[in-house]
Amino acid sequence: MKEADKEILEIVRLRCMQEELNNDVQYSIQDLELLIERHTQNRYHEVDYKILFNTKALFNIVLEKEDADNIVYFLFYLLFNYPDRAAHTAYAIKKCYNYNILEGCYRGIKIYMQSDDFATINLMEGIINNYATEELPQHVLILFESVKLNGLPYSRDYVNKINW
Repeated sequence: MKEADKEILEIVRLRCMQEELNNDVQYSIQDLELLIERHTQNRYHEVDYKILFNTKALFNIVLEKEDADNIVYFLFYLLFNYPDRAAHTAYAIKKCYNYNILEGCYRGIKIYMQSDDFATINLMEGIINNYATEELPQHVLILFESVKLNGLPYSRDYVNKINW
């Protein structure tokens, strides 16, 4: 990645960590989500992203694997350190197709299943999007059962709709 692109990406990361949750934070997390989605699905040819990016300069960035890996790690950092933006961050994490996000999502569900319905649902979707249900390890299945019994209302409904 070019040095100028690294600087733009760093500005977006810094916005994500602003003390107060506001539109800048939400838009910056969405920009990271779009960068990851575009990379994992090789959608660099789709011009719609020019409209979707809030930070328009990100449209010209083509991620290397290492850059994408760093964004995924950063999203998990946000998830575990900024609970006020957990739902937005979890939504971005679920777009990390082809990444081994199972254990991070598992830990996030354990943390948020009693406090943030939408973060929990997005993390469960991240697992389901990346893994066939029959491939899920036993500890994840047990956690989903726990959400079914003890989670918040929307999370319970979501688990009940999963085809087991």
